[in-house]
Amino acid sequence: MKLMKIKNFGSIVEAALARNLLKTKGIESVVGKGNLGTAGEFTGAVGDADLFVSENKLEKARKILENTKT
Repeated sequence: MKLMKIKNFGSIVEAALARNLLKTKGIESVVGKGNLGTAGEFTGAVGDADLFVSENKLEKARKILENTKT
């Protein structure tokens, strides 16, 4: 199964929320550290995060995320 990046989010929390939404629709996804990830001294992990889905679920996942208000 090939994973494809569906979107880059400004924070790991935003990516996790999107991952949870996709899971409720039956689409498994993976959150990975983006380009700017660092460890915050008091807040834990901060920085951007990428969301990945399997190639065969990419279009369905995009439609779900596009139709969701953020």
